[in-house]
Amino acid sequence: PRETPPADPAWYEEIEKAFSAPHTEPAPRLRFFALLNYGSNTASSDARELPINGPLLGRRLSPKAAVELQSFSLRAGGGVRLDPFEWLAFLPTFTVSYNNVHGTPAGDRFDRLILQRDYSKLLVDWRSESITYVPQLEVRFAFDLTSFLQLGLTVYHSYLTTHVFSATSSLHRVSSRSWLTVLLLEFDFNTGWDGFYEQDLHIIPTFRYTNVQGDAVNGLGTHDLVSVELAVEFDTTETVPFSSRLGVHLRYVFGVHLRAWSVGASHEF
Repeated sequence: PRETPPADPAWYEEIEKAFSAPHTEPAPRLRFFALLNYGSNTASSDARELPINGPLLGRRLSPKAAVELQSFSLRAGGGVRLDPFEWLAFLPTFTVSYNNVHGTPAGDRFDRLILQRDYSKLLVDWRSESITYVPQLEVRFAFDLTSFLQLGLTVYHSYLTTHVFSATSSLHRVSSRSWLTVLLLEFDFNTGWDGFYEQDLHIIPTFRYTNVQGDAVNGLGTHDLVSVELAVEFDTTETVPFSSRLGVHLRYVFGVHLRAWSVGASHEF
């Protein structure tokens, strides 16, 4: 006997769509982007390990002697994002940064006097300006867990070359080369709230593991870094011309003998 076709019109629409709509890959995209980042770091160094030129009133440094270091950096720049495929991107970036390190002697009165006498010029105030070029290769996959939650898995490899063109000490006018491999896990939660000029609000917690090689290891003192980040972003695709995302990021980084945090603003085109 002859079979009767389904009565549901949607069945015919799916068949027609499958045979008439060709499967095409998304065209390559080229987008410019800008970045602005402020970071701060605090650290403490045991001053007893420092070579003291001579005693002060017959006294050496006590166990409480230390140098409290506070640093901050301001970084601004931009680059180009080339996406030949949805899962592959190449991002060359140029940035200019200002860095400052301020050291404060700690301990009792004699400890502070000794440290100020022998190390005031070397430890109290450092400043430098630098330019950095970062070509980056990124592989990214996204999975829709629900209608409002997306899981992003990203792996990228970066080469960093930095040139310090101005510094308070000639010892800091150096060039460095480093390599970074990063594993990134992020959860993009679309709150559905569009009360800010009809722009969807996204809350994005992120977990990041970074492996560092090259000259950066000497400054960080470790090959491995772990960071957690919380971002608040607005989807500006439909409301702002030549724009897709505008957000604020708060990041906390920790490693071996290393703690740091940073606040940044991002604008994606």
